[in-house]
Amino acid sequence: MLAVLVESSIRATLLIAAVALVLWLMRIRTASVRHSVWAGVVITMLLLPATVAWGPKALLHWLPAGPERAVTTMNAPAVTLPAGPTVAQEPVQLAEQSSSTRWTWQSYLVGLYLAGLAVFLLRLSIGTVQVNRLMRAAILRDGKRTHQSCATPITVGFFKPMVILPVKWPQWPDAQLNAVLAHEHAHLGRRDPLFQWLGLLNRAIFWFHPLAWWLDRQLSGLAEEACDDVVLSQGYDPQEYSQYLVSIARSLQDNGTRVEMIGMAMPGAALPQRIRRMLMSAYVPPISRPKQVSIAITCALLGLLFSTGTLARAQPPKPVNKFEVASVKASAPGGRIFNLTTQGDQFIATNMNLAGLLRFAFDAEAFQISSGPSWMSSDRFDIDAKGAFPLSKQQAREMLQALLEERFKLKLRSETKQSPVYELLAAKGGLKVKEAKCVGTPSPSNPCGAFSVSTRGLLVGRAVSMTEFAAVLGPMVSRSVFDNTGATGNYNFDLKWTPDKNNEPQGPGDADAPPTDPNGPSLYTALAEQLGLKLNTATRPLTMWVIESAERPSEN
Repeated sequence: MLAVLVESSIRATLLIAAVALVLWLMRIRTASVRHSVWAGVVITMLLLPATVAWGPKALLHWLPAGPERAVTTMNAPAVTLPAGPTVAQEPVQLAEQSSSTRWTWQSYLVGLYLAGLAVFLLRLSIGTVQVNRLMRAAILRDGKRTHQSCATPITVGFFKPMVILPVKWPQWPDAQLNAVLAHEHAHLGRRDPLFQWLGLLNRAIFWFHPLAWWLDRQLSGLAEEACDDVVLSQGYDPQEYSQYLVSIARSLQDNGTRVEMIGMAMPGAALPQRIRRMLMSAYVPPISRPKQVSIAITCALLGLLFSTGTLARAQPPKPVNKFEVASVKASAPGGRIFNLTTQGDQFIATNMNLAGLLRFAFDAEAFQISSGPSWMSSDRFDIDAKGAFPLSKQQAREMLQALLEERFKLKLRSETKQSPVYELLAAKGGLKVKEAKCVGTPSPSNPCGAFSVSTRGLLVGRAVSMTEFAAVLGPMVSRSVFDNTGATGNYNFDLKWTPDKNNEPQGPGDADAPPTDPNGPSLYTALAEQLGLKLNTATRPLTMWVIESAERPSEN
């Protein structure tokens, strides 16, 4: 909710600023036109929370294209994807321990907003009820409705508005009565009470936003100015009409009472400014029909832009998703190095099986890929491919998909299922990782911008994001891991734990190798103690890949 309110407020601010600039550039001074424009802004602002949360989004590619991070490199002895029943049990216990609701500063802000919203909606509801009671209790006298609680003429009602006069209206001169009725009938024709109610509703929803209060005052003031213009257009003298307004205001002051409710009460808002405007301002000619249409179209486009537009980076032309040249051959027996990387326009995979290639190509975990030939995990391949341009991570994935389809005769289908996942969160006490920048050239000893993982219980990462760390954890716990820490920087990771030798598969030539520390912590304890992180269980829809057929590639 907080994110929706913040984004709606920002969009509303930009919309109001843009509309104000358009009105200034087009020299729009007519009160009725300005009122119509700002009423449209209020309606758009009321719809913003819904459009932000559920509405369609139009990507506006105004930002320059940004470079993508390089493909993660795993370049260490015996990289494996450990899994097992013992590994998957500990996060469940952690989730149970942290299942109680914890209040955060976001929770307090949401609570404060809801409290303010309740107060303002209650006031609006009370005012609405008062309007209905007043309308039912008004007495018809000589063809005009009156009520003893009204010390000034008032126009109320949303869908069937009516004018209610004070009981002393028969004492007014005919000229004053006619001017008052002309003013109030203008409110009736313009449906001003309804727009005032919408302005108050908008102010209740965005009670924390200063511009919501400003819009409410603008609607009230412009409505009165527009009705004043209607009266003067009927031939009334500005000075005499101003005297009528002043006399009604004095009567209201002498009476000492005024019904506070939703309605357009004469003499209305900003009386001194209105009188000064009528007596000193030059005549404002009506706006031509073409200009009105242009204003309406411009403001409608602005409303659509700030309601659904989302800034995005400009997308370069999508290149052909195939490598220019690619070499695929069986790996040499006994290899202990698993390597998958992109460097400029090159894609290199060393000692990788088809299962690992599929995981990279489709950004999937091992459990998301099912079926497949018996040799999918046992046979290993070396791939050396080159593109026509420097490859981004996504481009490398797409090109590898095309290569697997062409050389491995891969055929597969996708299914979406609700699956158990882990959410990566900050542990009690906060994060223990430090922000870092990539320095030097990536290598096994300096995995800058990448990770090095070993089955002996060692993970090293330099200048990588929390999202990338979550992706690396996925194969190690046999579930997809989603970053929910809120950390946005790049960090250094140094994680040491003791693998469970009874449950975790070993890499080639590593079956007899001892762990880094036989008495060291488990993976989940190490996460909390060394990095300040924990895993909680959750459920999300995931894409599952079912391999229908695949063949060993012919070497070239």
